[in-house]
Amino acid sequence: MIKFARPMISDEEKLAVIKVLDSGIFVHGNYTKTFEQKFLEFTKAKIALSYANCTLALQAAHQHAVETRNIDQGSEIICPAMSHVATSHAIECSGLKPIYCDCDESGNIDASQIPNLITKKTRGISLVHFNGVPADMTSIMKIADEFGLYVVEDCAIALGSEFNGQHVGLLGDYGCFSFHPVKQMTTGEGGMLISKHFKYGGHLKLQRAFGVTKQFNERKISGHYDVSLVGSNYRMAEIPSAIGLVQLGKVDQILSIRQKNYICLHKALKNNSFYTEVTAANNNELKKRSYYCFIAMLPKQVNRNDFQIKLRNRGLETSVYYPSPIPHFTFKNSSNVFHHAEQIAKHSIAIPVGPHLEANEINQIIDILLQEQRLPKSLFGNN
Repeated sequence: MIKFARPMISDEEKLAVIKVLDSGIFVHGNYTKTFEQKFLEFTKAKIALSYANCTLALQAAHQHAVETRNIDQGSEIICPAMSHVATSHAIECSGLKPIYCDCDESGNIDASQIPNLITKKTRGISLVHFNGVPADMTSIMKIADEFGLYVVEDCAIALGSEFNGQHVGLLGDYGCFSFHPVKQMTTGEGGMLISKHFKYGGHLKLQRAFGVTKQFNERKISGHYDVSLVGSNYRMAEIPSAIGLVQLGKVDQILSIRQKNYICLHKALKNNSFYTEVTAANNNELKKRSYYCFIAMLPKQVNRNDFQIKLRNRGLETSVYYPSPIPHFTFKNSSNVFHHAEQIAKHSIAIPVGPHLEANEINQIIDILLQEQRLPKSLFGNN
């Protein structure tokens, strides 16, 4: 089976974990500090803070905005209808209300629709760089500046992406990354928050660790500290930090392999009307994309779910990004129409390009896709 994704872990990561175990220091250690510093250098951010996962990093960003900008509970944050549900949950877990915006044909939030959603209660914009392709940050930041809104960039699958020469996450006020096992790099599970605002660092550090003013390795007298604000425990531990530090050292190579694999698929399918690439129309000179996967729209008469099963039976595992617009999940059950998000959710498949794939496997993927576009009538329907 050609897997959609698999974490690339070597003896180097295993040795790093053993070193942490032998040290007896599992939190607030040097691996976490070094990982944050190296990530700061990689993205050229002013601050970089690690978190237990990306969702908590997103939530911390919204909470920081609430606490430092005197934002009322229930204020509205515009966010994409086409994203992982974590983008929305982080808003609601911070006491705010998500207002959903459709995407354009690329899968990214349609910036032209944002002004129509702004009300007297709007305080921010939270966007996702869909499939590692940067959103239209020029338009989004112009809107944010005009209306005095804060901006959170969900960069969960956009590590290595740039917009106009800047790493994503540094165009808005906060940028949040995921190190889940299927992402461009992994810490097992984890996240990172970066910002172009150095002044945010102090409050965010307190907020992610109980509001405690001195961590145990900073205390002159053991057990003595103060608590200056209400916080939680969002921090990343030493074991995932050690893994992340090793992975970050390989990230240029990982991203290069992803790009190479993507280019092979793109060349093989670019003139194939059966597989229409979702993000192809969104490549321009301002944007350097991170190659997470190849997302293709299938013909509307094809039953996408049955087609995925057929591919799996041939030995190719695919995925979907994402299975529904967020507002159409049961927890929201909205009847609002999100045309492009609905089409992508219903008719697209995600094809792997990760570094776990060998050259012969990329060729196998292409062969399977080209062979299976010759469909029996049983796979066609009115969906």
